[in-house]
Amino acid sequence: MKKNQENEIIEAIVLGIRDYFSKHGIKKAVLGISGGLDSAVSCFLAVKALGNENVIGVLMHDSITSEESREDSKKVVEELGIKHFEIPIDGTTTEFEKINEENKLKENLAALANVKARTRMTILYYIAQHNSAFVIGTSDKSEIALGYTTKFGDSASDILIIGDLWKTEAMKIGKELGVPESILTKKPSAELVKDQNAES
Repeated sequence: MKKNQENEIIEAIVLGIRDYFSKHGIKKAVLGISGGLDSAVSCFLAVKALGNENVIGVLMHDSITSEESREDSKKVVEELGIKHFEIPIDGTTTEFEKINEENKLKENLAALANVKARTRMTILYYIAQHNSAFVIGTSDKSEIALGYTTKFGDSASDILIIGDLWKTEAMKIGKELGVPESILTKKPSAELVKDQNAES
């Protein structure tokens, strides 16, 4: 992908975001900021399209979120100057672990991981409704093609703005947008399970 192609893609996505929001009479956007590539690229694009005063970032970390991800998510919201919330989600999985214990259910890490993804999306929609905003999804084409997503979790959104970009394209777009280098070079991971990354 050449530099002029990257700029053309950026402008096309920005135009699409503006058109979608305008047609629905919505000015504000809410999205989760994980400290990863996709959420950062999505946030930079949303700000470019709507202005930083109309974008709200939500940082939803838990006990297994790496310090690197915490720092990178803060870099994004601080660099873009957007309003943001930090909402820990540890309590939600604790309640589901109690369900396991009380009902003598076998521990299922995948089920608990999906609870986290769905909890995060519930929080995003809660904040969006308070602000008459749309929720922006942050999945890329590579994740969608592989099924690396949670139904009613990260697959749910009002608009998916990088869903037609492969991961490699998202990296090039991110570089052009000025996404911090620490985010561009890190291994992708949903951090739903300890030591998880998207390559394993």
